[in-house]
Formats: sequence, C-alpha cells, structure tokens
Amino acid sequence: MTIIKPHTNRSFVLFMSLFACLAVGGGVFLICEYNAIASMRVEVSGLKESMVGLQVANADLKERLFSMTTVTKLKEKGTEFGLTLERRPEYLNERQWLSDSSL
Repeated sequence: MTIIKPHTNRSFVLFMSLFACLAVGGGVFLICEYNAIASMRVEVSGLKESMVGLQVANADLKERLFSMTTVTKLKEKGTEFGLTLERRPEYLNERQWLSDSSL
C-alpha cells in the first residue's frame, strides 16, 4: 500500500520562495538607497563649491561698497552735486522733538 503526501514539501518551497523574494527585494531597496545617498553627496559637494564662489563674490561686492563709501569719495560727490557740510544742523535740536510729558 502506497501513502501519497503531495503537500509535505509545499510549505518548505513556499518558505524558500518567500525568503528569496524578500532577499532580492531588500537588495534592490539597498541599492536604490545607496544610489540616492551617493547622488545627494555629489549634489552637496557641488553646492559647497558654489557657496564658496558666492562668498568670494559677496566679499568683492562688500569691498566695492566700502570703497565707494569712503569719506573722501563722499566729500567729492557732495561737492560735485553742490552740497555743503552743515556744521551745526538745526534738525538735531532737542527742543524740536517734544514729547507729551514735557508740555
């Protein structure tokens, strides 16, 4: 008499196929994450380089601004436009700005 058990190996095959699918899926996920991290590192290094360039440009602009606003250049521009230097300006008089409590 022959006893047939056709489903005895089925659970083992199902387990192995599920394990293989999870291993392949996990590997694909790890590869995608590594590629994303590597591309972000490249982007960050490019942004750092551009930031250094922008800092240099900012320093140049500040230098130009400070050279344009020196006292001698401002005096030259003032005389060029016919402005005079007020020694005792009236608009800085303390009596001009009265508060409510001083009345």
